Amino acid sequence: MLHTVLRRRAGWRREKAQAYPEAVETAHADFATLQQRDRSLKQLLSAARHLAAAIREQGLSP
Repeated sequence: MLHTVLRRRAGWRREKAQAYPEAVETAHADFATLQQRDRSLKQLLSAARHLAAAIREQGLSP
């Protein structure tokens, strides 16, 4: 039964994608933008952690 439900859901998604191609394209672009922002945020947090570690190693921490 689950297999049938998953196949139907996939069919509905294909139908919607064919009916609204602009919406699908916009959603893909938005998702790509969010992924890039997420990567940028992770890089920023990583840099901040490295800076904090370097400050601690130099004994500059209050």
